[in-house]
Amino acid sequence: MSKFLPLNNNQAFGKLNGHLANESYITGYQPTSDDALVFKEMGKAPEEKWTHILRWYNHISHFKDSINSWPKPAEVNQSEADGEDIDLFGEETEEEKAANESRKQAAKAKPAKAPVIERSAIILDVKPWGEEVDLLELEKKIRTIKQEGLEWKASKLDDIAYGIKKLQIACHVVDDLVSVEEDVIMKIQEFEDMVQSVDIFSFNKL
Repeated sequence: MSKFLPLNNNQAFGKLNGHLANESYITGYQPTSDDALVFKEMGKAPEEKWTHILRWYNHISHFKDSINSWPKPAEVNQSEADGEDIDLFGEETEEEKAANESRKQAAKAKPAKAPVIERSAIILDVKPWGEEVDLLELEKKIRTIKQEGLEWKASKLDDIAYGIKKLQIACHVVDDLVSVEEDVIMKIQEFEDMVQSVDIFSFNKL
């Protein structure tokens, strides 16, 4: 079973949405049985707030007729390890070899580009156990969570129901340094006497 199943709550959807923010597929660089499993489990398109899952779902929908024939992730990884490439156009001609070599030499001559630092903007819904929870105090505690690549932004209080409010708080993260699930959400949930749940409200690339 895929590590993202079962998809039975917002936290599970948030974890999957965060994964697909940086990846095209559930496992690896092409559709596998993991994608088929999650697609079938989902059954229908997700809510629009799960932007990355929705993109993935619409993409997989175009190929659903062949979904049962997709390989297992282990088979794909083994093919990559063995260096197996699919030759779509046959053997290269001498002219093509010369052109490819010319492109390689030109690429080597170009100055190296500075690495691109991928960053994401996230808004979290933090729901308290009840109206007696001091949300301003909770916000102070959340902002004590510090890590390289994590920057807290603005926050606001929103009504839930019956006088109970939730805290919405934004942050920016460096994708290679911060795991939203482990370094942010799980640490907020450690304030267990105040926090009932933490969900991803939005997740966008900067």
